[in-house]
Amino acid sequence: MNIFLYSDNELKELDENGYSLYLVAKQRNSSDDWYQAGDKYDKIYIGIWGDYLFSGIKFGTREFVQSGLSGFLTYLEQTQEMIFDISLLQNKRRLIVSCEFYLKAIELNSSHYFANLQLATALTAALQIASSCVYWKRCIQLNKSDTLRALAADSMCPLYRGIATKIVIMFLDGNQSKMQNTLAQLQSDKSFAEQMREARTLLESSPYIKSRIFDSHNDLLLNESIPTEAKSPEQSDTLSTSPPPKDSLERVSDWIPDWIISFFVLLLMFAIGFPMYMVLSYFGINPSSNLLLNIIFVLIAMFLSIMILGILFDVFFHIRDKIISGKSPREDAHSIRKKN
Repeated sequence: MNIFLYSDNELKELDENGYSLYLVAKQRNSSDDWYQAGDKYDKIYIGIWGDYLFSGIKFGTREFVQSGLSGFLTYLEQTQEMIFDISLLQNKRRLIVSCEFYLKAIELNSSHYFANLQLATALTAALQIASSCVYWKRCIQLNKSDTLRALAADSMCPLYRGIATKIVIMFLDGNQSKMQNTLAQLQSDKSFAEQMREARTLLESSPYIKSRIFDSHNDLLLNESIPTEAKSPEQSDTLSTSPPPKDSLERVSDWIPDWIISFFVLLLMFAIGFPMYMVLSYFGINPSSNLLLNIIFVLIAMFLSIMILGILFDVFFHIRDKIISGKSPREDAHSIRKKN
């Protein structure tokens, strides 16, 4: 008797290589084999669909073009829309299959790190925050350092997936007040709530997933908060060493005194302001002769200086992080999930 949502023929049609691994898993019934089968169907943590599957982006909109999805669809517009709809449906089906197989692996071995990690990742991408926290907490117990790296990378994801990951981090770090503020803001975001409900309905269409996840875990946004469980001494600082990613200027302020940053800003203001002053003077405009014009001139130079400084530091940290790890943060997180 098939305990999963899709029949063997549907699984084969969805991914032939994944289906072959599924048959092996059925025969051997080992946690590793079920994990490998689930991983073959899983497209959540790699590729562009993982970020945009539950983003609410519609075909042909400005957000659709900005997302980069249109770049993958190089055919005529009508054909593009058909391919978009098919890809969306296939990747949602893949999500169900991969979650089912990860759950089966965990059922056989609750300490299987990668099955827990990728199930947590998939549930977070599907905006099922409360349910994902159960598996993120287990991942931290099994392999804290790699889990923190994966969380940090996933929090950089665009749109709702990144927001959901940040809320997970707040909960795991015990930052209840900040989490509640974020949830309060999300209450007014109808699109987020709609995508969350759509994802939950999709996952609950599998009786296997519903009975093992949603019948035992409370939904975060429906209950407004996750009850905080007592932390063991080992877990008390679970995420204290890995806060959500800071922007460039915040990271700089951690290790460069403010007066040095101010000096760089003033230096850039002079480097930008002097050529601007010379150009205006060439056209017969003297900013120093008019107080209002002088104030506007200084503000423009300051704004451009801060913006350029932020870009320079951002490039610096990106290069530094890549040199240190050999990969970008998200590539690094992908390698974590593949190094098993």
